[in-house]
Amino acid sequence: MIRILFQLLTLPLRFLWLLYCRIRNVRKPGSILVHRIPDRFTVFRSGGVLSMFASRDDVHFAEYLALLGLMEEEREIQTVLISIPDVQHNMAETEQIAAALDRIVKSGKKVIGHSEGGGIRTLYLLSCCSERFASPASSYSSFFPASEPHYFKGLLKKFGVRMEVFSAGKYKSAGETFSRSGPSKEARENLEELISGLRANIARGMEARAPGFAKKFKNKLLWSASELVTEGFFSREITEKDLARHLSGEPRETVKHAFSTVQPELEQKGPQLRITSDGALVRRHLRSRFKLLNLSRRRSFAFVAMEGAIYSGRKGDHARSGMISGHAYRDLLHDLADSRDEAVIVWINSPGGTPDGSEIVYQALRYLGEKKPVVALMASVAASGGYYIASAAHRIFSLESTITGSIGVVRLQPDAEKFYEKLGVESTRIGFEGSEDILSVSRPVGREGRRLLDDQIQSTYSTFVQRVADGRGKSPAHVRRFAEGKVFTGKDFLASGLVDEIRGIPETVDFLKSSMGIPAARRMQLSLYPEVRVDLRTLVSERFPISAALPLQALARQVSFPFALMGKPVLYFPHEVVRFQ
Repeated sequence: MIRILFQLLTLPLRFLWLLYCRIRNVRKPGSILVHRIPDRFTVFRSGGVLSMFASRDDVHFAEYLALLGLMEEEREIQTVLISIPDVQHNMAETEQIAAALDRIVKSGKKVIGHSEGGGIRTLYLLSCCSERFASPASSYSSFFPASEPHYFKGLLKKFGVRMEVFSAGKYKSAGETFSRSGPSKEARENLEELISGLRANIARGMEARAPGFAKKFKNKLLWSASELVTEGFFSREITEKDLARHLSGEPRETVKHAFSTVQPELEQKGPQLRITSDGALVRRHLRSRFKLLNLSRRRSFAFVAMEGAIYSGRKGDHARSGMISGHAYRDLLHDLADSRDEAVIVWINSPGGTPDGSEIVYQALRYLGEKKPVVALMASVAASGGYYIASAAHRIFSLESTITGSIGVVRLQPDAEKFYEKLGVESTRIGFEGSEDILSVSRPVGREGRRLLDDQIQSTYSTFVQRVADGRGKSPAHVRRFAEGKVFTGKDFLASGLVDEIRGIPETVDFLKSSMGIPAARRMQLSLYPEVRVDLRTLVSERFPISAALPLQALARQVSFPFALMGKPVLYFPHEVVRFQ
């Protein structure tokens, strides 16, 4: 009511703005759109006073897919020139961008790709284009997913530390990093299957768009632009600026100057076409949607991003990128139960975490599901605790390359007795009775302590299986068939019935509209959550990066999370294992 009243009070101003919008939109946009795919994305909005000083380079991924949708819908645009960088996005994001480019091509537009070099994901996106060009002397690598896990048993032994692993699920291999010198038979088998599945997904997608090149890229790993022109993947080598000028028919004038060796000339190729930009396209769209009086209620879905390792956190925590605090997200999801959003899409990108943190988010999602439809959309990784959370939703959607499953539990128990001896440190246990030796790292765990840890692991594992069974409407026996800690790709996990469909963000929105009887033509707004508060630490790390030891950073990412949770059961999959090299 207040909104309508405000519109009535500002009616004269709204009329002037409407007139301005209509006049501006009389001029048609250029028929050629020049667009550059962003180098990186985010799924979090920045908030707080300090956010104005934070980096603005990141683009929200859901909003970016909406922009690609506008390119598909704009009838005046006939050609889209897309500059594709050396893609650093994860494969889940790359898949969805590729699907959006496919839709633009199917709408009748010509999509021309240009690149200045990159890896297999850059080549994957280029394969979606109707025609492809490379910058002169650029180079490309076609490394498919591979793995090089590291094992620290020998290193720990030198310091006198022994790591014991208690786990449920023969494929649950997260603890092997610290307890073995190499992978177990089951871990190797699972990793080989996972990499094979990821490679097959990439090859299948590329083969459908650019037949014959997936095999060539597998057989040869390093390419120059000229070699790919010879192979027919690229049409020719040309700079992006010259390509845009060529497409538009813009006159090319060579100006004589003091050091010039050629005479001025003017080259004209056909009629000159107008070029438009992303910004102009968005502004035109917003102007076309403005109404003098908007009496209809805004209809929206909530888009909730969860990224990082899961932990319980503390009451009063705020949601932030990189970690999933159970308490922070419980408060957010409880608030959404009373919001005007008609359904909720939960974007999960997590290798897992602690059982208590996963349970907090699981129960909050189940409560939210009693109020409105909830769909879990699994991103690059939704394994172990990440899948635990997803199983609370009414539907689970995945990308083909999503790494998921890993239904199992692991706990790391250190024994530093030899390390203490080397240091000359003596310890005396006072008050340790029976199984309480699990609280100490100065001695091996005794028989009673082992029994207690095994019971705890099995209890947590049974709860995990039961939660999945309840959420998916399956029997615990059916879930256990896929619950030995094994990791799957989203495509392979479909056969288990524990994932419903392969869908991205636009397809998930379409599914909700269809399920809820909302007309397909009705535009739905996505309310983006959470808003991450930018504090001083975040500001400094974004604006003044000071770390240069990249190999040490990579090592720290691989080992820091399991060490931080040492002594607790963990629903965790080490997502750093599989890489695009």
